[in-house]
Amino acid sequence: MNEVIGKTMSILYRYRQMIINHKLRPYGLGSGQHIFLINIARNEGINQKDLTHLVKIDKATTAKALKKLEDSDYIYRQCDEGDRRYNQLFLTEKGHEMMPIIVSTLGEITDSLIEGLTEEEQNYFSKCLDTMLDNALHVVDQLRNEK
Repeated sequence: MNEVIGKTMSILYRYRQMIINHKLRPYGLGSGQHIFLINIARNEGINQKDLTHLVKIDKATTAKALKKLEDSDYIYRQCDEGDRRYNQLFLTEKGHEMMPIIVSTLGEITDSLIEGLTEEEQNYFSKCLDTMLDNALHVVDQLRNEK
């Protein structure tokens, strides 16, 4: 059973990413960049270090994604007056205009993936995913503490 769950989760993740990439490609957004836009929109002025921690993605991937978003005029950086070592991240007007499109697109994709599940099944599934995420975070924290 464990092998089936892991395999299914992996396939589901890859297919969902393919769908997201296809739907956001016309806007010049590539793999996973929407995650950064969403989190910057929710936390305007966040710095790159805190954003990396928030989205649980490594520093190098964060840096590449932010560079692409900046080059595409979705975000801009501003020096943090409190700590000049950091830049604060903000959405541009284009970035703000993109947010309803991203939210709507992700909602449509989720709706298509949960089609056929009752509300009760959706709630149960959501709780199961939360538990699995908590377990994964615990294991990763243990791994980091081993270093």
